[in-house]
Amino acid sequence: MSFAHAFRPLAAPASREPKTQLGVIPGSHGRGEHVRQADPDCSTVTTAPMTPSVLIVEDEIFVASDIARILEDAGYRVAAIAADRREALEAAPQAQIALVDVNLRDGLTGPQIAVDLARDYGTKIVYVTANPAQIKPRAGTAIGFIRKPFSDEAILTAVQHAAGATKAVHSADVTFFAGPDGSSTSLGS
Repeated sequence: MSFAHAFRPLAAPASREPKTQLGVIPGSHGRGEHVRQADPDCSTVTTAPMTPSVLIVEDEIFVASDIARILEDAGYRVAAIAADRREALEAAPQAQIALVDVNLRDGLTGPQIAVDLARDYGTKIVYVTANPAQIKPRAGTAIGFIRKPFSDEAILTAVQHAAGATKAVHSADVTFFAGPDGSSTSLGS
């Protein structure tokens, strides 16, 4: 037996399972947003679109449950419902989008939580508030706000916009931030 023959690579056992490749969803920030796609020859890595996961930062359980119902009925995954800063930051790695109430049970902490989510995780932020003047400081990834009380369409419009959907539901109850100067426009305008 020759030296080369003794150390040849072992052949992989035959399998009836299709070969798969692991793809990473662009913009997932390394948070485990992966999907397996069958590829007969494993020559290319493909990705399939995944519905973004949404973190709800809201201390009123009935309001939070209503938002969760709206999102889940539309096919979104709710990463968590967080009632305060600690819970929000613990759940942050699982979410690409966060709906953030401004006034939480631990005070006017929503804006700072949003800043932390944006800075540390790249999470897109949508504020949910009855008083938009309290949105200070504004997170760098904030796309706008929904005024309370809200409609199903307002929640879906904001989340679809944050997810980059081109054919989004439209609601005049959502105000999107425009430029760095702080100007804003509503879809209804």
